[in-house]
Amino acid sequence: MSIMAEHSEVMPVAADVCFDTVTAFESYPTWMQAFKDVTVLERAGDTVTVEFRVDAKLREVRYVLRHKLERSHRISWDYVEGDAKDVDGQWLFEDLGNQSTRCTYRVSFDVGGFVPGSVKKALAEQAVRSSLDALRSRLTG
Repeated sequence: MSIMAEHSEVMPVAADVCFDTVTAFESYPTWMQAFKDVTVLERAGDTVTVEFRVDAKLREVRYVLRHKLERSHRISWDYVEGDAKDVDGQWLFEDLGNQSTRCTYRVSFDVGGFVPGSVKKALAEQAVRSSLDALRSRLTG
């Protein structure tokens, strides 16, 4: 069963700065605590395939996502392979003018196994909020 979570926050920078920060995949371990290793496997035009290794508290989780980049306003991805059953989602960047951007992070995932739905939902919501908090810290550092 897939669980979806979404959260938005306004960041005090232009949309292209948000986009560039989020697409600097290999920098994630320096500013997002859960990410232990990130490797870009392939870049082909507006598509980037990335392998992630994440500390999921109970164990390390590995997964590969294929990202579609729509310069400065959207990053979406599809699950390729890994320890989860499915992971998909997107970042949306809405330019609000005056050097501010509404950033929305939406993720849907199915980790498989027997994990109660309420626990999965809490984990998804925590992951979305902590990612936006980490992005804010990185941008305003």
